Amino acid sequence: MALLDAFKLTGKVAIVTGASRGLGAGIAEALAECGADVVIAARSEATLNETAARIRSFGRRAVTIPCDLKQLEPLPGIVAAAMKEFGRIDVVVNNAGGTAPAPFLAETPESLEESFRFNVTNAFELTRL
Repeated sequence: MALLDAFKLTGKVAIVTGASRGLGAGIAEALAECGADVVIAARSEATLNETAARIRSFGRRAVTIPCDLKQLEPLPGIVAAAMKEFGRIDVVVNNAGGTAPAPFLAETPESLEESFRFNVTNAFELTRL
């Protein structure tokens, strides 16, 4: 077996959050190039559709879920869409995340909790689901 054969994802299904542009879009496209079908989620429907078109150019299927990934509420729908369309989930890439830069002393317990929820809790919850 060639080394690159270990990276083949033919028949696998991936979920990638924050996949409308940048690193998330690149990850989704790379997974498709390796053979995976991909469920992609992010706020911007227009750029999600562009990523989906690039995924399909590799002969793979793509499902787009426009949603605000700062919230927990969309996460079960992402999983449900993957299961309905593909019947399985093999890979979850929690790419969505980040926080607005601010001076340390300007942060509040509320802003810290919001950042933690977006970057840790939401990633945990999608993976758990």
